[in-house]
Amino acid sequence: MTADQRRIVIAVCVVYFLSLLMIGGLAFLITPMADDLNLGNGTVQYILAIPSVVALVVVFSAGQIASRFGSRRTIVFAGLGFSVGSLIMCAAPGSLMVQFGLGICAATAMTMQIVGVSLLQKATVKGEAQVSAFTTFGMVAPLAFLTIPLATSRILTITNWRLVPLAWVIGGIVIAIVAHRRLDPRSETVPVGEWITPLLAGVAVAGAARAIAQLGNAEETPQLILTSVLVAVLAGTACALIVRRRQSASFSTSAIRGPMMRPMLLGVTLVTFVQLLTYVIIALQFIYEFSAVSAAVATIPAQLAGILGAKFLAKKAIKRWGSFNASRGLLLAIAVTMLPLLALTDSTPAWLLVAIATAFCFTTTAALTSFNTDVMRRSPDGATEEVSSFRAASSSVGAAICAGVFGIVILSRTPIAAGAAAITAAESADMLNGLRLAGVISACVAVAGAAMLTFMQRRATPESTSIARTA
Repeated sequence: MTADQRRIVIAVCVVYFLSLLMIGGLAFLITPMADDLNLGNGTVQYILAIPSVVALVVVFSAGQIASRFGSRRTIVFAGLGFSVGSLIMCAAPGSLMVQFGLGICAATAMTMQIVGVSLLQKATVKGEAQVSAFTTFGMVAPLAFLTIPLATSRILTITNWRLVPLAWVIGGIVIAIVAHRRLDPRSETVPVGEWITPLLAGVAVAGAARAIAQLGNAEETPQLILTSVLVAVLAGTACALIVRRRQSASFSTSAIRGPMMRPMLLGVTLVTFVQLLTYVIIALQFIYEFSAVSAAVATIPAQLAGILGAKFLAKKAIKRWGSFNASRGLLLAIAVTMLPLLALTDSTPAWLLVAIATAFCFTTTAALTSFNTDVMRRSPDGATEEVSSFRAASSSVGAAICAGVFGIVILSRTPIAAGAAAITAAESADMLNGLRLAGVISACVAVAGAAMLTFMQRRATPESTSIARTA
């Protein structure tokens, strides 16, 4: 890796880490904020849903913004926008301003993440430098979710909740400074067309993802699910009609029509779907009676394993077998590390559950890193922003499916809202049964994903997969 490549990789990783401040700290921030502003349960649930919904709404517009204004300028202004949204939250007198500020933070964070991944691909293109860049980038998310929640909880024990979004303000300013000083100002800009089709496509994906994520609460929120489905259908139909009638429509799937591109994007969705660490943390709180902070501390080994998996396991696998074969092999490794969940019983100690989570975090993070590397490597010339947008959308859809499916499997019989103290022995047993079933589902999905990639590879021509056989 050259000095210029290293400079860009470090800058992108710093930007990505700071862009996760909001999503990493919101779960701890929401309770004191709700108490201070007298927010009801419905409002709290709505606020928690804003980041994922808004991020998907702008997921296809973000790449277009970078194409029009340049990558460095886009990240600089997105960082400043992140600070503005955080400042609005910091000064919010009620729920409306909190939602407005949070929406700005979510939109700008997604924009920075999409443009950052695109910059990594542009800076390294292929070879060992690209592998090193993407495996380093893969370490950032587990590092962020290891440190940000703990730092947030620590801040909240000593001061008012408003200091947390104030810290986000500083983070946004740092993003702008880092991008301005460390990223290449000579990034190319290209003319782009209208804005409506990327926005409609984002709304369609956001509506579908929101409906899927709410499946676990279908009895409580049927109207929300129906509304989300209706929004997705209307927005998707409108987008399709505009794209069909206008040859110059901005939204297009041409960037992902290359051989094996769509199967690899599906692989991103599958790996994101089997991310079960959130449910292990919930189990530690409701079965083993850990506090939220104690559960976060207990899963530090799992987050550390994610960091090591991204940097070392993924890097070694890609260098030895190429990104495609590494991705397929790591799916099988996920299946192996998920199966120990079947051994959970009422007498299983908490440390064993954490050990199982540590094992599957090691493989899932490595697999996601490998898939991201392969997807971006297949980007057509001049279309890295578009591919990065589709990659982010695939990941977000996988997270939504995870919430919908495993919300039903693991949490449907447990009154989470009542708190850990209200959980009965029978309900704890139901949660354990759900975790066991989730392990089986995840293992089956991983094996099916590996089989799907093998089948699709055999259908493709030898030339179409040669790009992924080189490290």
